[in-house]
Amino acid sequence: MIALVRDVSGTAKALYSLHVLPSRWGQTWVQPTAHDISDYVSPLISPDFAGSAGPDGLGELFSRVLSLRGTRGAWQALRQPGPMAGYHTGRLRPSPLNGHEAVLQPDWMSWYELRRSHNKRKNDRYRERRLSKEGDVSFIEASTAAQAIDITRFAIDVKQRQLAGRGISSAFDDPAVRQMFVNLAARPDGPLRAFMLDIDGEPVSAVICLVGGGRCCYVISSYQPGRYDAYSPGAILLRRVLEWACNQSLEVFDFTIGDEAYKFDWADRKLPLYYAAGGDTVTGMIRAGGVHLRQVAERVLRSNDRLLLMSQRIKHKLARSETGRWLPSSCVRR
Repeated sequence: MIALVRDVSGTAKALYSLHVLPSRWGQTWVQPTAHDISDYVSPLISPDFAGSAGPDGLGELFSRVLSLRGTRGAWQALRQPGPMAGYHTGRLRPSPLNGHEAVLQPDWMSWYELRRSHNKRKNDRYRERRLSKEGDVSFIEASTAAQAIDITRFAIDVKQRQLAGRGISSAFDDPAVRQMFVNLAARPDGPLRAFMLDIDGEPVSAVICLVGGGRCCYVISSYQPGRYDAYSPGAILLRRVLEWACNQSLEVFDFTIGDEAYKFDWADRKLPLYYAAGGDTVTGMIRAGGVHLRQVAERVLRSNDRLLLMSQRIKHKLARSETGRWLPSSCVRR
């Protein structure tokens, strides 16, 4: 379901794209269309409209959009980037996950020295020198649609194999999602940028970013495990991509969601995320309550490293059990 909101002059002010799923007892389950593939979930809303409507006005607007679906039930909107996101009709709650951003500078070396200590920069140089002894190291920025498509497919294939090896299902299991990224890569004037690190012509690591509005979003990162693991080719490629972003005079590098240690090395601000869920029937409210319980449980786990590690080990064993059960990607720390 797509709802386009216009003002009295006919100017488009908001666009809601919702996935309406049939549920039991003739009710519906509603969530944003990009729920399974996007780190941040929010409708497209013009800044002036969001500012004038405020959170209460956006909540009322979303209630009216929900009423268009016909059948009542429950809804959820996870990973919202703030109280002005527009996907809520009540109180927003903190998400277990946060985003991380780095404010860039046009001078790469100055910014690099600001973000990395002397010892870390020394270690960076040491690993790059060691890697260069293994062969001819090349940093590739896709300059043609064909090259971008090849790098994108490599990045997705490697990422999918890594997740599958850990017993984790992902959005990349869906051919339509894979094709969406390929279609973006095929657009010469599109937002997708593809980068690769190869050694003697052998692809080792790849990064896919989306660029727009002065922001570079770090969407997919993957590396081919093997003989070069000790040199951290993924980290080397990330530095090259950050250098590229600075040289392009981009303002923000968005590491998206997840609390991996390397993000804290580079990011200088956290982007709090929120979620909301609700129902307009008794059954819908019960289902929304289940969403709240899962979010609270995940937040408790992520606040305690020991509990998180224990839960991941249990889930990994379950994924490897004879039942062949696959775990959703939301069950692991990103």
